[in-house]
Order: sequence, then C-alpha cells, then structure tokens
Amino acid sequence: NNDDREREMRLSSAWQGKMETAEQQPDTDWIEVVEELQKEVVKEHEVLDIPLGISVLRTAHRYWPSLQPCMIQVRYNRAVPGTLSIGSSIPELKLYSLDGREVPLVSNQWEKDYLCLIAGSRS
Repeated sequence: NNDDREREMRLSSAWQGKMETAEQQPDTDWIEVVEELQKEVVKEHEVLDIPLGISVLRTAHRYWPSLQPCMIQVRYNRAVPGTLSIGSSIPELKLYSLDGREVPLVSNQWEKDYLCLIAGSRS
C-alpha cells in the first residue's frame, strides 16, 4: 500500500541523506524532499492525477481519523517547534508581494500599522 511504500522510501538511507542535505541548504528544506518522494510513490501506483494523489496521501487521516496514528508524516515528522513566541522580535525574512516585488518583513513601512502574518504548511 502507499503508506508502506512511503515509509520504506522515507526511512531509507538514500532519502534520509537527501533530507539532511536539503536541511543544510539556505534555499530548501526537508519538506521539499518529502514532496519529491510522495510524487514517486503516487507515480509508482499509476495515479494519473499526481497532485490529487499526493493530496489524498497527505489528508486521508482527516477523512478517516482512525488512520491518524498510522500516518507516516505523523510518525516520522522532522518538523521542529519554532523559536518565536508572543512578543518575540521577528527575524528578517524574504517576503514577496503579489506582483513579485521583494518586501522586507522588518521595515519602516509597518511603523504606523499592524502587521498580520498568516502562514501555512505545504504538507
């Protein structure tokens, strides 16, 4: 099944090495490697709609809560808690406006206004 194949691949030394390498790069992270891995799993099962197949692979536990303890992304999660808390200073990040311009997160443009950031997960 998909979960067994994903587990086999995700825990292999080859894929773990790819994740470790990605984590050491300034412009990528392990989650991008997992996305590549999940594409491979879905392709192996001859799913024609790759994005839909990946979505089903990632969200099955939402529709069938009994699957939650089985989900590979829950059991072998590489995510770590963030270091920010309420009142923390925000680090400088590269943000982009809808028209593609780079907009600094920490800048004078926010002095008179509140800044609300909404973030989500790719997974």
